[in-house]
Order: sequence, then structure tokens, then C-alpha cells
Amino acid sequence: MLKKIIPLLLLTPLLFLTGCGALRSIGAGGDKPTQPIYKNYVRVDSSQNGWNGEDLEYEYEGINKKWGVSLSSIPDFTATSVSDGLKTTTTFIANDIGVPGSFKVNFVYEKRSSKVATSKSQTRTGSESTTYLGGSNTNYEGQFRILESDYRLGIHIPQEENNGVVVSVIGQGVVMNHEAFRDDAFWQNSGENCSNEEDDDGNGYADDCYGYDFAQNKGFSLTTTQEMIIDSHETQVAGIITGESVKNGYRSINPKSQIMNLKVVRDSDRKHLVSAVEKSIRYSADNIDGKCILNMSFTIIDLGTLIKDSLEYAYGKGCLIFAGVGNSGDRSTFSPHYYSDYVEGITGLDPNGTERYSGSSWSDSVMFASPVIKVYSLAGSDGYYAETGTSYSTPIISGIASLIWGNDPNLSRQDVLDKLIYHSEKIPEFDRTGKGKIKVRKLVESYVELHFKTVQSDIDNDGQLEQLNLEISTNDGEFNKGYITHIVDDGVQYSVFREI
Repeated sequence: MLKKIIPLLLLTPLLFLTGCGALRSIGAGGDKPTQPIYKNYVRVDSSQNGWNGEDLEYEYEGINKKWGVSLSSIPDFTATSVSDGLKTTTTFIANDIGVPGSFKVNFVYEKRSSKVATSKSQTRTGSESTTYLGGSNTNYEGQFRILESDYRLGIHIPQEENNGVVVSVIGQGVVMNHEAFRDDAFWQNSGENCSNEEDDDGNGYADDCYGYDFAQNKGFSLTTTQEMIIDSHETQVAGIITGESVKNGYRSINPKSQIMNLKVVRDSDRKHLVSAVEKSIRYSADNIDGKCILNMSFTIIDLGTLIKDSLEYAYGKGCLIFAGVGNSGDRSTFSPHYYSDYVEGITGLDPNGTERYSGSSWSDSVMFASPVIKVYSLAGSDGYYAETGTSYSTPIISGIASLIWGNDPNLSRQDVLDKLIYHSEKIPEFDRTGKGKIKVRKLVESYVELHFKTVQSDIDNDGQLEQLNLEISTNDGEFNKGYITHIVDDGVQYSVFREI
């Protein structure tokens, strides 16, 4: 057992074919006693994967853990683990677990004595012991986490490199220096010098390197912090589309997608400006080359036809436009979702995934429903938080659309929309829920074959078996992508999601 060990793993892929939020403790609460436990150090053998000599240490106590989970009674394979001092190596190959393709995984586990605070010794009871994963019950204490739902499977859809798909996030501005965003998470204007305060590309906006603040008339930098953005709203929105921090229980729909950061909210009164919205829509259409997705997680009253005309313009240039329909629980006639000729409205899906959430609005533009309750994402510069609203339902669909377009950049806007519709499922209130919810697993299986396997072994050399849950995709018998998603130990399921 890993009873007194904080789990971390590194998967050493030896692939012989090509391819291969702040998390709130889920402990029982109360005082956390300090007691001797082990920290897990993992490293890659230098002879196999170019290890640079640095140990990787996981210092967070109890990552994403759930109580009351049993080992599979019929594992797909029981692997042999070989120990050398405190280091234990568990090895298995594709044939061992009945998956097509040739690959080998070395799971290297090294533990060292330490003292840290822990609450694992405290007992968990009640429904929490049975709500660890699966179906509509994909939450942590009521939260919807992409990492623990079928929506995570979208990452298995193969992506072309440099496909040019960009999601324009329009709203209150994104905190770009959040730890979960990778260095290239944001669209960059190749024609702009980011530090000379001049309009180098002649498009009318100086220093619009990663987007633009149309309310304050200035550009953004990659060091844009929470202090520069008045609200985390769009950071949470963008974090649902792209970003990853598994140690904090978080992953987005498409960690490799790119965001265009467009701010349309005035700092002084937090008001969305119609003129800024209009300019941001046109800017998106003019600066994203063809494969253009607009995400608008807000509602506003149009001024004449300014927003309508800009939406028509973006639609004419091939952009796929998604907008949240609001949270009043009744019919909404606000912009931008009101303009159903150009916009696909998104409403909220109840936690059971069977009907519209009663607090979510609807309109004639509604095309899909997606999770809406306590959607877990980013906050501030290094935080993680769960919020409710169609603001967070909308980027789920935007993220899935980016995966479809990223697989085949030659698709048209309508091709992407048709793919979503084909893999949707009607739910009650057709006039309020459109085509219903996306059947994400079926969508992913239209691209790859999914395999869910279990390997058990004594991975830490304590004389008892632990279980590794695997999620692997193959394409025409070739390995595509794979993860060890969870470790099950001593009745506790740890979510780890390490790629193999």
C-alpha cells in the first residue's frame, strides 16, 4: 500500500512505434496531524530517456483523492515489480494488457522518508465514498471537473501541428501568466513588435501581440497578472479551453489550443462596452486565418445593429461563434446569442446530464447544452476555482470544436458544426436545448479506438497490491496516446493522469 506515501509517478515511455484549480483538500477536515510519511521521488533512467539528473518531487498532500474504492477483482494484467533499495520499477508492454501496437512502460517509484501534514488517516464516510468517478457523477464535492469526466477523452483526438486553430476569448480579459498556461497558449501576432508601443503591422492597434484591450485601448503581454485584470471570469473561461495542472486536479478540454485575449470591459465600472465588443469580433475575424472560433461568455444589449453587423462580418469570414445564453432560467433576448443566424447559443446541462439546468436560460439560438454546475477551472494568477453558469458551459463546446478543427484544418465551419451535431444526443425541451448534449466518447471513438485497462502490482514494494488504471487510444492498430489515470491504494483512488 501507499498508506503513508504521497503519490507521484513518472511514466517512462519506451515507444517502439511513432506516436505515442488552488486545489482544496478533499480530506475530512479538522486539524491535519503531522506524522512521518513518505514523499515519492520519481526519475527517468538516464540510459533510457535522457534524464537530466534532477529528481521530481511531488509535495502536495493527497492529490485528487477519493475514498471507498476497491481494487478490480479481475485486472487485465498483474505486473512484476523489481525493487532496488527505495526505488521500485514496474514494467508492462502492450501485449500484456491486450492493446494493439508496440510500446513499453516503465513505472519508476522512489520513496524517501519525510514529515508532512496529512489528513489521510481520517475516515471518509457517506456518499463521498461512492462518488469517485463515472457517468454524470463526475464531481468533487459537487464540482464538475473535466479531468474526471468523459470530456477529458477529447484529448485523444489526434491533432495536426501548427493547425492554426485559435479560440478568441472575448470578455473581461485573461490573466496570461497563470501557472497552468503553457508558454505558447496564446495566439501571437507575428507582425507586431511587442515593446515599442507602435502599430507595426498597420492594423490600427499598437502592441496587439496577443490580442487587445479594446476598453482601455492597449495591448497585453505574457506577464499580464491578476492585478491588471479586474476579474477572473475570462481566466476561468480560457482555462476550460486550454491549460493543464494535474497536480491541482485540473485539465482543460484541449491543452494544446491557443487563445486570443480580447478585453471589452471597462475597468472603472466593469461594464461591457458595445463598441469594444463590435471591434473585438471584427478583430478576431481579420486576424485569425480561417480556423476561427469565437467564445463569448456574456450577454449585452446591442446598440442599434453594431454587434449584429460585426457577427455577420465574422460569420462571413468563416468563424464559428459560440455564446452563453445566460443564467436567469427563462428566455433571453440579449446579444450576442440573440442573433441566431450567426451564433450557436449554449445553455446549461443539469448534473445528471438528462435535461436543461433550471437556472440556465434559453433562446432561439441554442444549439447545445453542456455542464454548468461548479465547473472547475483557473482563478487569478495561480488559483483554481469552481463556478456555475453558462459562461463556463460555452468554452466546453468551444474547446471540443477546437479539437475537431485541429484534427483536420481543411474543414469548414459547417463541417465542424455538423460533426458536433452528429455526435449529439437530444434531451427534453428540444426548443430550449437545441441538439442537446455532446456524446464525447462517441465523438472521440469516431477518430480512435479507446481501451480502458487495469494493471495491478506492488508498485511501492510494501507487500500489497496497488492498481493502475489505464486509458489508451490506438488508431488502426498503432499507439496514439495513453495515460495512467488513477492509482487505487488502500481504498483510496488518486487521480494522477500521467501520459505514457
